[in-house]
Amino acid sequence: MDAGRGPRGVRTPLAGHKRGTVLLAAGAGAVVAGVIWAAGVFGPGGPGGPWAVPAGPGTVAITADEKPPGPEGAGIPAATAAQLDSADPLEAVRGLATVRSLAFSSGRLELLDLVNAPGSAASAADARIRAELQESGHILAGFTSSVSNLHVQPGSSSGQVVVALTSATSSYEQKDPSGAVVAAGAPVAAQNLRLVLVSVDGRWRITDVLPGS
Repeated sequence: MDAGRGPRGVRTPLAGHKRGTVLLAAGAGAVVAGVIWAAGVFGPGGPGGPWAVPAGPGTVAITADEKPPGPEGAGIPAATAAQLDSADPLEAVRGLATVRSLAFSSGRLELLDLVNAPGSAASAADARIRAELQESGHILAGFTSSVSNLHVQPGSSSGQVVVALTSATSSYEQKDPSGAVVAAGAPVAAQNLRLVLVSVDGRWRITDVLPGS
């Protein structure tokens, strides 16, 4: 039997370095999975717990310390900034998806503050992913989420709306600070979802992701 091979010719790690690489890749995959919009990720049974924003009509009341930043000076394309400022929730969702993709693919994780409602389950979930990526210095190169077939569901109010859409994710690579690939993500097929948005300081922000109806 060759050195480094176990029963039936399966190669086994010979050194701690190789074993560490396998574990790193496994952990990286967990982060990769967490950035994909999926029903239930931010819901009451998910890691973020119940909503921390009102479920009824009206805008979210926030303190000065909680006030989220606006897109001004954030270094994002002008067209995307205009979408974030749009009163039309459908346009806002397009901008939110673009900014979230940019945050993870470029490592500019502060951009997530433009995406989620403060104190919401969505914000808490992304904060955990953000902390892991900041600690490791990793980026998700090539990560993009596309949205299509958007429409506002009946029963939405002026301060909270539910946008039904189809979402898909591209393939991408998780890279460490040296540029080495530590994990890879395959494209995620289109799935029907509903994004719950609330108005925060006059701008639409995400608070939850629900299954498509």
